[in-house]
Amino acid sequence: MFNILCIDPAKLDKHLKLLKPLLRPRFPERPSPEGRGGRPRKWERWVVIALALIGGSLPLSWRNYTQELKGCENIIKKWGATGLPGKTSLFNAWKEISELQLINQITLLGRKICPQPQSVAMDSTGFILKGGTIWRILKWSKSLLKKTSRLFWKVHLIVETRKQAILSIALSPSKTHDVKRSGALLHRLGKRLLTHVKWVYADKAYQDDKLFNYFEQESIKLVVEPKRNAVDHGTTSFRDRSLRFFCQAKGLWKYTYRIGRKASVEHVIGLVKLHTQPMRARKPCSRRKSLLLQFLVYNFSLYLKTLYSPS
Repeated sequence: MFNILCIDPAKLDKHLKLLKPLLRPRFPERPSPEGRGGRPRKWERWVVIALALIGGSLPLSWRNYTQELKGCENIIKKWGATGLPGKTSLFNAWKEISELQLINQITLLGRKICPQPQSVAMDSTGFILKGGTIWRILKWSKSLLKKTSRLFWKVHLIVETRKQAILSIALSPSKTHDVKRSGALLHRLGKRLLTHVKWVYADKAYQDDKLFNYFEQESIKLVVEPKRNAVDHGTTSFRDRSLRFFCQAKGLWKYTYRIGRKASVEHVIGLVKLHTQPMRARKPCSRRKSLLLQFLVYNFSLYLKTLYSPS
């Protein structure tokens, strides 16, 4: 489900057709240095970048991936290439892609899937950099977490609650508090999408005065279950009114504000973790890119469903 393709000519042709408008504007051709000759390029830059992204999402070595592409040579030539790229060219293209470019592609696909999101959910989770994840086991063990926290990398997400598309994503070390990365999430969400958002659902980690005040200014309701030590300031703000409502009728508060929508971001995290491919990279920066690629594949799979599902 989460592999962009099983090396198949028909699927490869369809996916390259969709990747071209996404990658070509952001990976333009580099001008040749003046006064230097050389052989003409065998393929456009976006083609080799697309093939590198596809190869990075598959559980294959670059050598085996290059061998599998030989059956799709005619399809690749159809998109402007005069020959198949070698494993070195594909690996160099993968190294060329930055973390920020992967994040931009994830958010771009999210905007195409949900151009006008009404309600979103916000949360974070941890991934171990050496492939696989034992975050749930170590989450509550403070002594063990202190020793192994450097192995984890934290992923912060904003997900649309209905279609469950990833609208914003950010990375941080595992010890970073969720609220500290909320600013980066909202910045990448963008003002244009934020004008459509009416409800934001999150857990108790996002119960912060500055965050509540920011959403209050933007006319957005931040729905967070109050903590036990929450203080009612007696104002007419949504936070204080929600706290008084929660203290009077907890069950009715959950039903009225539909707190269950927060589970949409947890559902996305669970799906990505369930289908995460083993990370072949050795360097931490390459591992973070491989981790971001899993979320890119998720959004791309969802984008395929929205395009080809019957209306």
